This record gives sequence, C-alpha cells and structure tokens, in this order.
Amino acid sequence: MLTFFQMDEVRSKLAPKADQLKAVTDYIWSFGVTEVKINAAKDVITVTLPVSEANKMFHTEFAKFTSVLRRDLSLYRVTKPYSLPAEIAEKVSIVDDILRFPSIRQSNHVFGAEAQADDEFSSCGTKCNGYTTPAVLEKAYSYSRLNSSAVAKGNSMSVAEFQLQYCMLSLHAISMSHHSFR
Repeated sequence: MLTFFQMDEVRSKLAPKADQLKAVTDYIWSFGVTEVKINAAKDVITVTLPVSEANKMFHTEFAKFTSVLRRDLSLYRVTKPYSLPAEIAEKVSIVDDILRFPSIRQSNHVFGAEAQADDEFSSCGTKCNGYTTPAVLEKAYSYSRLNSSAVAKGNSMSVAEFQLQYCMLSLHAISMSHHSFR
C-alpha cells in the first residue's frame, strides 16, 4: 500500500532541526551575504554573496570561468578544495553549484522563412522547442495520449527528470563487497 504525505508531513520528517538550521544560517549571515533563500522544505539554502566572501566562507579560491560555446555565460567555481568549520560541516549534507559545470545546449535555431520545427517538438509553443515533450514521446513510441474522460477520477501521474544523476561505485568498493561475500 502506498502512503502519500502532505507537504507539512514531509517537512516534519526531512527538515533539519531548528537549531541546526539556525547555526548554518548564522554562519552564512556572518559573511555579509546579500541574499539568502530557504526552500519550503527547509532543506536547501541558496546564497548570493561576493566572491571574496565565498572564498572566506568555504576556505578556498573561486575563479571566473567563461564558456567557449557561449561567451556571454560566465560562472564562478572553486579551483581548490573547499571546507566548512567542523561544527557547520556536520550539519550540511552537500554544497552544490561550486564544483561542476552545467551542460550547455547549443541552439539549433534557423532564422528566416525556412525555419520550421517538427510539430511535436513545438507542441507547447516556443518555450519547449527542441525539448522532449509528451507529443515527441507519442510519435517516437506510437501511442495515443489518454483523454481525460478515460482516466478514473482521482488518478494522476507525474514524471520527473534528474539530469546527469549517476551512481558511481569505485572498483575498490566493488572489490571489497565481493570479498565480503566469500
């Protein structure tokens, strides 16, 4: 039997304790942060601050990187290992958006009278041109979309995509696991 939770129930199960959240936000505010956003579940903090302060906060050095594909796109990323004080690090699961670079899609736009997109790729207007939409999947897999009257009342479905999420196991870890079963 599936159990579904309301947002308040999810928050009560997953959110950090108030004193942990306060310790982390107090640490963040101590660096002259210009903007702090905490999501509804209280488990993600987004911070905007000057690079000089980020260097101090994470005990590292950030550098500006500019895309070779899109010269108008620049990002700051760490160039050396980063760290947080032990009493803060024990309350933080992950620091994101300071190491990896996002993939950059190159535009395949054609300008002029000859510009035409396949109907399914533009099924939701220009905001989704080139993206995989339900119409693209319908054509690719030759199925028909269910009409809402064919779906039992109260039933619904959603799909989530997590790009570039991988489970990486080292050969050493696999080897250790293998030996433990002998």
